[in-house]
Amino acid sequence: MTVLEKLRQSIEAGHPKETEKLVAEALEQRIDSMHIVEEAMMPAMRTMGERYKEQEADIPRILAAARCVRSGFALIEKKRRFI
Repeated sequence: MTVLEKLRQSIEAGHPKETEKLVAEALEQRIDSMHIVEEAMMPAMRTMGERYKEQEADIPRILAAARCVRSGFALIEKKRRFI
């Protein structure tokens, strides 16, 4: 399983610390930040939206996934400042 697949699963599960770790790992592997967003973070949120529509996820799970994405974005932004 690739780091982006793990990242997507982490977001969907609502684990912000794991998400930060995986975003850092992806950046260390020199995966472009836009690729991280487009291939892992946004698809995870789309999946959560679909699960909500199908009543397979509730608002707290959606918010947990959103917190993960916010943590991931913060780390990406922080790393980009130092590049």
